[in-house]
Amino acid sequence: AAGVSLSVAAWDNQLTDDPGTYYDAALRYSAEPGRLQVRGGIGYALTVMPGAADTRAVMGSVAVLDKPTGVNAAIAAGQQLDDGSYLYLKLGWLGDLVPAGKTALAAEYYASDDIGIDGGGRSWGLMALQRFDDLSTELYVGYRHYALTGTAQDYRDADSLVFGSKWTF
Repeated sequence: AAGVSLSVAAWDNQLTDDPGTYYDAALRYSAEPGRLQVRGGIGYALTVMPGAADTRAVMGSVAVLDKPTGVNAAIAAGQQLDDGSYLYLKLGWLGDLVPAGKTALAAEYYASDDIGIDGGGRSWGLMALQRFDDLSTELYVGYRHYALTGTAQDYRDADSLVFGSKWTF
């Protein structure tokens, strides 16, 4: 009610020999107060493995769009209790740069500590998407830089460039 929803799930792994039991719960919020569009949520996950310590994690995110200007931002964070954490930030713009359709531009930053391995991961990226409404097509391009530090093994920084299209029919 009033833009709030609750989801819960519990299941046993039946696809592999991994005997884990999993529990999830999420509380979501969606509203459009005035000129803003707001979406957010918080979640909790519990994994129970026989003979191992339980794994617990909490995570949340919120995204806001200023509808008249197209300026938007998002933040997401998570903490694996007794272990690693992450933070994601995005700042973007959605507007009419060309008459063919909407243009989306964004910059993002991600940081993690002790997720999967001891050490920290960092990345940042820039991306653009152009819609072509008459052709039901989108073209996109993105660049991302990755770095991993504080690990027992030295890793080189990495860069990626992705580009492509999506045609909807």
